[in-house]
Amino acid sequence: MVLWFAWQGAWIGAKVGLCHSSACRTSAIDTGMAVAVYGPLIAWVLALAASILRLALRRTAWWIPPVALVVAIVAQQVGGSIADGW
Repeated sequence: MVLWFAWQGAWIGAKVGLCHSSACRTSAIDTGMAVAVYGPLIAWVLALAASILRLALRRTAWWIPPVALVVAIVAQQVGGSIADGW
């Protein structure tokens, strides 16, 4: 699922083909694409580390993956909004 989010985030870069030379803000598209691609990956790596840590401390960790899923979806939506230029 993490790779699916990263792959979808990479398609935000396809917006470059839709802009005209006078109205295109490539920095916003690049920033939005970076947030959409790397945000979900970072969320899942941090969730994995937090889950392992909580399990090692013998605490419940069932809630960490759903929270990471929500964070990954939000990061992808924020990246798309940045690329669209808000």
